[in-house]
Amino acid sequence: MKRFWPLGFLGILGFFGIHFLSQGKWAAALMILCFGFFAFFLPLVPKK
Repeated sequence: MKRFWPLGFLGILGFFGIHFLSQGKWAAALMILCFGFFAFFLPLVPKK
């Protein structure tokens, strides 16, 4: 089950991103997308 949490996380971020975009709040949508990108890819980066 732990393997699927990023999908739900991205789904929630996508929902909020679209919600803010529909209201014309580009800055908030970009912040959410950047946060989601880092939160999703940082755990995938191998630790040194």
